[in-house]
Amino acid sequence: MQPDCRCFRKHILYLYRLLKYLCILIFYKVQDTRNTYSKGNFSHVSKQLELLAPAKDFNQGKVAIDSGADAVYIGASRFGARAAATNSIGEIEKLCRYAHQYYAKVYVALNTLLFDRELEEAVKIIQDLYNVGIDALIIQDMALMETDLPPIPLHASTQTNNLDPEKILFLEKAGFSRVILGRELSLAQIEQIRAKTSIELESFVQGSLCVSHSGQCYLSHTMTGRSANRGECAQPCRLPYDLEDASGEMIVRNKHLLSLKDLNLSTSLPDLIDAGITSFKIEGRLKDVSYVRNVTAYYRRKIDEAIARREGFSKSSQGKEYLHFEPDLEKTFNRGYTDYFIQGRHANIESFNSPKSTGKLIGKVKDICNYFFTVIPIEQINNNDGLCFFDEKGELHGIKVNKAEGNKVFPSVMAKELKSGMDIYRNYDHAFNRILETEDGRRLLGVTFKFTETHSAYLLECSDENNITASQYIENDFQEARDGERALHTLKEQLSKLGQTIYFAKEVEIDVKIIPFIPIGKLNELRRDVINALTTLRSEHYLKQQQDDGITAFNNRHTEEALTAAYPTSHLTFQGNVVNKLAAQFYQRHGVKTMDPGLEVRSDYKDKQVMITHHCLKYTFGMCSKMPRSTSGPAYKEPFYLVSNNKRYRLEFDCKNCVMKIIY
Repeated sequence: MQPDCRCFRKHILYLYRLLKYLCILIFYKVQDTRNTYSKGNFSHVSKQLELLAPAKDFNQGKVAIDSGADAVYIGASRFGARAAATNSIGEIEKLCRYAHQYYAKVYVALNTLLFDRELEEAVKIIQDLYNVGIDALIIQDMALMETDLPPIPLHASTQTNNLDPEKILFLEKAGFSRVILGRELSLAQIEQIRAKTSIELESFVQGSLCVSHSGQCYLSHTMTGRSANRGECAQPCRLPYDLEDASGEMIVRNKHLLSLKDLNLSTSLPDLIDAGITSFKIEGRLKDVSYVRNVTAYYRRKIDEAIARREGFSKSSQGKEYLHFEPDLEKTFNRGYTDYFIQGRHANIESFNSPKSTGKLIGKVKDICNYFFTVIPIEQINNNDGLCFFDEKGELHGIKVNKAEGNKVFPSVMAKELKSGMDIYRNYDHAFNRILETEDGRRLLGVTFKFTETHSAYLLECSDENNITASQYIENDFQEARDGERALHTLKEQLSKLGQTIYFAKEVEIDVKIIPFIPIGKLNELRRDVINALTTLRSEHYLKQQQDDGITAFNNRHTEEALTAAYPTSHLTFQGNVVNKLAAQFYQRHGVKTMDPGLEVRSDYKDKQVMITHHCLKYTFGMCSKMPRSTSGPAYKEPFYLVSNNKRYRLEFDCKNCVMKIIY
């Protein structure tokens, strides 16, 4: 039989239209996916944003939470990357109790490399931390993945060197709940990581910058025996160095060539949110309480502004902070600010003249007199302020203000280096710090009351913003009030009096047919009982949520994929930071065939790379091969050397990857 041509053409046309439709569908699906990544609308990413603040101790953690932090991170008694910021289990338990009232979280940093003899103690500390209710553990050493850890979420410390999408995807498969990204990543790189992973991403947004890729700095260890990976960094990056070429010719003398300005990504918060970051971290466990209060309050406002412009986003904790000062990042410790590489490479990221805080530019010296100097002011100078200036050699000098009268400044000692025309900075604002030190701000949770009646009793219900509701009954044996309007006012007023609790009354609804006369003492007792009941219910709800998160994290670490996922490389150099047997066992289980021991368990450092950094001295001094070169300057011969205290470190420039390496 001959086929019906019209029917055949009809089927061909149908298939053509179907294929065309599928192609269009695929095209728009791809476009939608691209747009989703570029706009940050990741279906698998939480829309709860977290402001994460440092806690040197309980007091600093409490200040951070009162100032608006959704979470804090704190060091345990040992094995934290800040050995000078340790805390007892009791202090951490107290902080957990305080934070959890607001559904704020407490993360503990146990993020140093561990020697074999220390593993048992570390696991004991972790179990104790779990018992007192911490919300997650920040770790670096993969040996802990081979131990019997309790059901608690694990965060991969920035010390695990989290720059590469494949590495981060591996950490996700291995069962980590969150990765703390390297500071040197650009927005484009963060978007690439987000596109390939679904793990929570945490990014530093404020504070001191480590010039090295995190976890890859061995300069302190080789120079002083104090390892940054062991929480004992001697901060050699803040020392002065000479820069010499291969023939010994001096390129730069006595400058802090590895010292960077401080990070400030406050203007990039919307971009970071759109790139898929959900936790925004403030550096500073060694800073003071004033720093934590000011910086946390500032970022709370900025994040709230970003949330208000985004549908469906919210902060991850509860409560509203009530503060009595205007936060200002310029008035807190800083070496000058940089956004580092978040928007790509650019100049002026360094703080070569001094590693100390310079603060805010507030004026220029006009005239020098015997006992005072005058200033062309940008801001008012006050008694007891701390000022500073750079002299003609670029060295920083400090000035203590005894008295300020208008534009006249009377210092405690006149600095002979001070000259007319020099810029004046304020690195200690006495009036502002007095406000911060005496700030008695509070953080309160809004609740609603509803007072109704049943057949034989009155019912008071109290609900929080989670719609958790507590209720208390009081017998209906009260007489009708003679003055109903006054009794109604008293009823609302007394129920609203929440005093020194962590609550405030957003609304009080009275729904009864007849306003009763209830003695104030009875009303107060009723209010206290329902508030106590609500607090108990909130605590139970948080504990249940926390336990569920812990069990999920525990199960994710024990799936077949988590136990067998392939590590991105089959060989680890000493930069893999393997310093114990269990870490070696972890990497072997994940397919690593060979590995070199970490530098902390070696004695031979010759020709070893002791730092890798995106900060490049050739770029800084206009010698980058990717930049137009001036023909007027001297032609220096490579390799270049950093020299400090008779120690020489060779510099290698990996221009393909745009990084500088320091070789012992």
